[in-house]
Amino acid sequence: MCSDDNEEEKQNDKTTPRTEQVTKTSKRETQAVRKPVKKMELVAENVPTEETPQVVSEEVPVAPSTNEEQATARQASKEQVPETSIEEQVENELEAVEEETLENALVEESVFDVVEQMPEFPGGRDQLNKYYESNLRYPEVAIENGIQGRVIVQFIVNTDGSISDATVIRSVDPACDEEALRFINSMPHWTPGQTNGKNVRVRYTLPVTFRLI
Repeated sequence: MCSDDNEEEKQNDKTTPRTEQVTKTSKRETQAVRKPVKKMELVAENVPTEETPQVVSEEVPVAPSTNEEQATARQASKEQVPETSIEEQVENELEAVEEETLENALVEESVFDVVEQMPEFPGGRDQLNKYYESNLRYPEVAIENGIQGRVIVQFIVNTDGSISDATVIRSVDPACDEEALRFINSMPHWTPGQTNGKNVRVRYTLPVTFRLI
């Protein structure tokens, strides 16, 4: 029995180194297998993370184009403002011209009794007296009947100085009235009346005297 036990112990002793060798071998294999994993991990850890910002930096330059578009839009809006202001200015000028034209038309159509500068016969009062002496004709009928007096004639001096709308507002005799109207209507152009520096139509009254000598 003892011999058997000794043989078993020897066999066990012989198998023990093998087990240890197997264990060592398995450890080495395990280490050998793990070594590539470590290398892979090291490779993975050594991958440069700075490449990602480089890619992003290449895509970022979109901003300048956006800025250029904004600058172009601003410039276009600035260019449109003067056009609008010019259009408004033209409209205002046209309205002012229309108002002035309408005002002038109303002034020209209006007849004033008193203005800043009253109409005047060309050459003044002296020339008017000479015109009386050389152009007034005493009607023969009035002379024969001894008719004399002063006919009051009212007329309009237009903006161009012409005479129109002559009317007798105080009569003496039909023959004298007729001669007074002829005398007034045959006058040359007067210097027109003015107000605010503009020629205007003025109603004027002038006596035409018939006197026997």
